[in-house]
Amino acid sequence: MNRQSIRSGRIMRWRLSPAGVFLCGLSLVLSAACGGGSSQPATPSIAFASGDMAPPASIMASNTVQFAAIVKDDAGQRGVSWMLTCNSSQVADCGSISRHTASGSPTTYIAPVTTPPGGSVTIVANSSAAPAQSVTTTIQITPIVYGPISIAFAQPVTATMATSSQAIFTAVVTNDHLDSHGNPMGYTLKLTCAVAGTCGGISGSTYTAPAAVPAGGTVTITATSVADTTQSVSTTVSIVPAPVVITLTPPASSSIAAGAAVNFSAKVTGDPAQLGVDWSLACTGGPCGSLVVSHTASNQVTSYAAPASLPTAGTVTVTATSTADPTKQASATLTVAAAALRNDLLQGQYAFLMNGVNLSFPTGLAGSLVADGEGHITSAEEAFPGQSQVVTGISGSYFIAEDGRGLITLSGLPAYTSWLNGQQVFAVTVIDPDHAVIEEFDGVGTYAFQSGSSNWLITAHGNTMSGTLERQNTAQFGVVPSGSFSFAWNTTSLSAYAAAYYGGVLDVDTQGYLTDFTMDRYIGDTIGSISAGSYGVQSFAAMDNFGHGTVKIGPYTFNYFLVDAGHLMVLASLSGDSSGLPAGHIFARPAAPATLEGNYVFTLAGSTPIYATNGKPAGSLPQVVGGRFACEGAGALSGYLDTNNNGVTQSAAVTGLFTPSGGCTAAANGRAVLTLSGAGASRFAAYPTVQHGVLLMQLDSRKSGIGVALGQTNPNAPLQGAFAVSGQQSSFLDSTRASSLGAYVGAWTNFTGQVVGEGASGLTGKLDLDQLNGTFFGLGGDLWTLSRAVPVTGELSGGVSGRYTGTLSADPFLTLTTPASKWMVFYVVDDSTVLFLEQDSVTAVGSLQAQSF
Repeated sequence: MNRQSIRSGRIMRWRLSPAGVFLCGLSLVLSAACGGGSSQPATPSIAFASGDMAPPASIMASNTVQFAAIVKDDAGQRGVSWMLTCNSSQVADCGSISRHTASGSPTTYIAPVTTPPGGSVTIVANSSAAPAQSVTTTIQITPIVYGPISIAFAQPVTATMATSSQAIFTAVVTNDHLDSHGNPMGYTLKLTCAVAGTCGGISGSTYTAPAAVPAGGTVTITATSVADTTQSVSTTVSIVPAPVVITLTPPASSSIAAGAAVNFSAKVTGDPAQLGVDWSLACTGGPCGSLVVSHTASNQVTSYAAPASLPTAGTVTVTATSTADPTKQASATLTVAAAALRNDLLQGQYAFLMNGVNLSFPTGLAGSLVADGEGHITSAEEAFPGQSQVVTGISGSYFIAEDGRGLITLSGLPAYTSWLNGQQVFAVTVIDPDHAVIEEFDGVGTYAFQSGSSNWLITAHGNTMSGTLERQNTAQFGVVPSGSFSFAWNTTSLSAYAAAYYGGVLDVDTQGYLTDFTMDRYIGDTIGSISAGSYGVQSFAAMDNFGHGTVKIGPYTFNYFLVDAGHLMVLASLSGDSSGLPAGHIFARPAAPATLEGNYVFTLAGSTPIYATNGKPAGSLPQVVGGRFACEGAGALSGYLDTNNNGVTQSAAVTGLFTPSGGCTAAANGRAVLTLSGAGASRFAAYPTVQHGVLLMQLDSRKSGIGVALGQTNPNAPLQGAFAVSGQQSSFLDSTRASSLGAYVGAWTNFTGQVVGEGASGLTGKLDLDQLNGTFFGLGGDLWTLSRAVPVTGELSGGVSGRYTGTLSADPFLTLTTPASKWMVFYVVDDSTVLFLEQDSVTAVGSLQAQSF
């Protein structure tokens, strides 16, 4: 016998001697030789191997053993089938065994973690060639015999730590027991100090020291065995004040154009009182420029605006000083260069609307600003979700570079808003003097964390949003809106953290009173509709000198800003039925029912629900849809559809039907329905407009979103020249993840900028990225990443009917864990407009619009 008992994953190996093999073979030869000439094959027979390969009588729980069975007269060499049973209905209680082996080859049996009912298992070996031929053995499963448990910290153990620093503490448990899954039971770590709640925090094996030295100056860390709680080990760590360190984050370029602006931030560590940063400027001769603001919290931005005329030495030094320890400073020197700014591209009064997210739910912003063409915002007014009163008294500055990219800085926001020190910063890319794309570019904040009785919270500021900035026709401010309109909105706030989308049509008389409306709504996971008749008298109120007024549509009360008589931007201040706070655009629709005959391309952004344990929506996963369709003759639809449902992509040809049936003309109220089959989305409401394409709302079960379809006039247009680009990479909203990851919102990115199309050579340009990470990186980690002028490249290939595949590549893009290259589908409308959809692990939609200035 050469039998070795192996524990904790080692294998019992059983060996059959060569002599045994020879004798078995000899026996078979003699049997064949003495067969009397009969041609009838012998019936296979089976027996367990003997010696080292025989089944054992017993085995300790959780151990592994090998044994074999030999089939004689197995002409087809079909081998052995193994079966395992015990006195339990749970398969895992019996252990596991290899299901098939060759004759004489060992099977591997792994005993269960604990002794099964009855204390034994039965193993049956069948001849695979003749299943009726079998042998059976019973193996006793004995309990694991553990030695005495002891526990000790793995060396070395940190004896002294600075406030807010981190260290790893691990322990080793000797003779640890196994749990029901066969894994070591391990240990727990516990913190104690003089005052509970001031000891710091433990996450896994990582200990984060408190931000301030606790009473007594020490924290005790205790590791206790789970299997035997009487066995523990402790170590005491001295907590000392961290030295104050300040780190400056300057702009990517060391030069700045006269009159331009850039953002700086400085991070202070070793500042438990969070006193922040004082900012100052120095130069030789002439004005140095200005800072907004001159004091910030740690890791939060200040905007530096260079002087309009050059200082004598041509340079300006920006210095960040720790308020807690003024001896700690960090500086950066910028060269101020003469520049031909294009601030005249923003001159006049503009309305803006943005949508996006904050840390917990969707949000939005609407307003109006006055730009003087020389870099000054002389006045502005803004409306926020859920706020009935607009905010006035806002002013600021801006600059527009020669490529149409620039920054707008506004100051004067009240303390209750999301912006630090009442300051907003927006990145803007001009399309033409009347239109621009805009994104918020000021998100700041650090960390929120809860572990046991320890709580950490540093307030975040800002949102992640993007939208449009459009010149207002101020001559029309004196007349309330009237006529027929279409609209498409998404939610800016919903208490259940579920997505909501709204689309429809409405009619308004010459006095501004609503005479009719029909609204499709998707809330949480359900599609429904409402109509006029049960909400009382509803009308548009008169406007102020920013084009602002109020209106009630159904259960929603809105602040609106008029762009012109055919275009309004709206943001809800009240939801009468608690179904969210919509925001979006209202566009004039044709007086007569519009025809959709012809070719269209479209994109749409939306979501599918996430459910809580109670079966109710607790959030949403992102989805985007894009494609092309044509309506012909009697209302037959054909085209191609691309979908990206939270990274699950699908592309396919589709067919369908236009409703009302019989043609391609919308119903009398301006609404139509497109029903498609063959891909990942199927039903859409369509609301034609006069000048802004066809608004779309998805009506599928448990999936919806809003978008726009544009009539395709030149699908073969080359992508040539400069384009303003705008897009949003969306993520999930999940109210169940805050306790583990700190926020409801996943990683989101808004981006604007310029790309230059070079025909077959592809795209090049620069993007401004405003990124919300979606996961907190630890105390002092960043929530937002603001990346200015990130180089971007792209390409298009394989175009059919204006649909091209390709890429947009930038680094960073979305988060550090996401590849820089993004796979895109581009839909060419004509030589001035291209829509795009991201077709990889991230969902995004956006547009390219030719710049003209």
